[in-house]
Amino acid sequence: MPRINRLKTVRQEERKAREKLERTRERITNRLKDQLGLATAILTGGTYYSPRVVWYTDEDGERRTRERAKRIYPWWWKDNKGNFYINIWYNNKKLVLPDGTTTILVGRLNMLLETIQAIIDAVQEGELDEAMEQKWNWRELNYYLSEPLSAVKRRHENQREEQARRSNAETK
Repeated sequence: MPRINRLKTVRQEERKAREKLERTRERITNRLKDQLGLATAILTGGTYYSPRVVWYTDEDGERRTRERAKRIYPWWWKDNKGNFYINIWYNNKKLVLPDGTTTILVGRLNMLLETIQAIIDAVQEGELDEAMEQKWNWRELNYYLSEPLSAVKRRHENQREEQARRSNAETK
């Protein structure tokens, strides 16, 4: 017991789980860093390798891990005029940016690295938090609904149209 008495002990508050917004920022930032690495590799003519850990069973029947390359698909593309565009993806859906669009015009290929870095900075500073929260709300709403989201939207549109018809009939 005398050894424990020599150690300095402190009371610590219970550790809280990271906030959902913080986790989402980190996920999007990591994906954007992969995009930055891929773009750098394309511009320099090299290759980009992003490792992921996978489990496998060896010949002795033991479960082991090893690293494999992650498949990374570019979030950018080129149109017929030579302009490059990029989307920000989260949960296999495009994020709707604050101005209501989903696509960012990059311009030429040499501007791609600067654009991706600017997006990373914007995500880390919280400029896309509202768009991320909007994604969660729709996903959670869709999950908890007993009917498809398209049917709910259609029903709400019909209700709005009916209210508009009633208000027009009352004013006449």
